[in-house]
Amino acid sequence: MDQLISPAELADALSSPNPPVVIDVRSKEAYRAGHIPGARHIPGDRLEASLDQIPRDRPVVTY
Repeated sequence: MDQLISPAELADALSSPNPPVVIDVRSKEAYRAGHIPGARHIPGDRLEASLDQIPRDRPVVTY
């Protein structure tokens, strides 16, 4: 399910008992320049091939 959330909603979700998995799909350079703490870096062009690495028991947020 595709859904947009605000930064405030993400902050609330990250502090919840069941926080989402956050995946940064930007370039390596953008990730190195700054990212959400705890975000996993999986570039967008490798996301589909990496789906088996993403937990299925938690919500997932990509940016």
